Amino acid sequence: MRLSRSSRRAPGAGRARVRPQHSDTDYQQEAAARLHLPFELLSDEALIFAGRLRLPTFAVEGMTLIKRLTLIVRDGVIVHVLYPVFPPDRNPDDVAAWLRATQKEASPR
Repeated sequence: MRLSRSSRRAPGAGRARVRPQHSDTDYQQEAAARLHLPFELLSDEALIFAGRLRLPTFAVEGMTLIKRLTLIVRDGVIVHVLYPVFPPDRNPDDVAAWLRATQKEASPR
């Protein structure tokens, strides 16, 4: 699972963007250091989180990986899923747009 703080935070945005990532802790620590990531990588190596949420997966080289997606969570409840995430560099803008739109809908008139 990957947690990152977006510099493009929209009004109503949470504190982190969460994306499950499947690999062991040692690999994730090495990858975070090598890539100079400004966020932690958390493991779902046993795919328990992915299985319980029935997240989309794919297999490559004997590994089962979680497809790229974004979960928007409020107060511990998943309120929206963006899937597929493509192109990935546009995803922060897509999340910000969704947050702005839902905030407008919830605002008193």
